[in-house]
Amino acid sequence: MQVRVFRWLDREFVEISAESRFGVAADQGIIELFQRFDDELRLHGLSLNNCVRVRIWGRDKAARSVATAARSKVLTRNRKAASSSFISSQWFDSDAVAGLELLAMKPLHSNAERHPAEFEPARNYLCCLRYDSVAFYSGYTSESQYIERSGHGCA
Repeated sequence: MQVRVFRWLDREFVEISAESRFGVAADQGIIELFQRFDDELRLHGLSLNNCVRVRIWGRDKAARSVATAARSKVLTRNRKAASSSFISSQWFDSDAVAGLELLAMKPLHSNAERHPAEFEPARNYLCCLRYDSVAFYSGYTSESQYIERSGHGCA
């Protein structure tokens, strides 16, 4: 697991990256990684509730799809974050099938509200997340979707 703490936009960010354990199914691996990441975030005074962006990595399309579905079971309701998912065997240093990158932000004010903006109709990932006056956008394949739906509240 790699952890990096840095300051940007007058805020503290924690970035965590890791691969699932070898031999573990992609969904179970992602759930385990979220648990490990939550433990690490707590060492920095944060939790998954402060997650602003995640990237799911799958060794192949099937692993990416299963891992993405697992993400949507962990990051629910107000915990949802901007996200994207990728397929790449080259991203991995091991024979793991799934990986996770997470970015969490410590807001300027402890009462900062999260404003997740869903697509219409809703998908298993957000259009964007506005948190403590910073906007985080999910990766998606068609720019026209955002242009046509510019009223999502993150602009």
